[in-house]
Amino acid sequence: MCEPVTLGIMTAATVAGAVFSGAKSIQQGNYQASIARMNAGFAEQAAGASLLAGESRESVARIRSGGQIGSAKAGFGASGVVGEEGSPGEILADTRLMSEFEAQIIKNNAQREAWGHRVGAAGFVAQGSEYESSGVSGAVTSLIGGATSAAGIAYQGYNLRRRGPNAPLG
Repeated sequence: MCEPVTLGIMTAATVAGAVFSGAKSIQQGNYQASIARMNAGFAEQAAGASLLAGESRESVARIRSGGQIGSAKAGFGASGVVGEEGSPGEILADTRLMSEFEAQIIKNNAQREAWGHRVGAAGFVAQGSEYESSGVSGAVTSLIGGATSAAGIAYQGYNLRRRGPNAPLG
């Protein structure tokens, strides 16, 4: 037979285990959320790096196209052709247009890449919130389970006392 002291110890141990388990669930959820927030920060840094790299590539493309236009003008001048009129002018205008088009493509690609990183960051933030919620949910589940078990132990003790020390358990 279980004595009241033994039942009390069993009940206390059950409750303590539930509280400990609940606290660990919250702690684990918070840890996973902090990792997700850290990953979100890394994704934001990657977005910034993508934009900087895109600006650099865009600048290089503009410098390169400026060199091409300068070379074309020099070639026209060496041939005795006036560079800004007629066909040579159209060639230079087309070169400027295509150079600007290339620079805009580079810029757009960098912005798209950065956007992808920012979407990833938002996903990590949402994941962190989910981890925190899961930790709290796990804690509540542990506490409810512990309370239910403790109530069952207390009920068994009540029945034993009511029936007497020599009564059958069934």
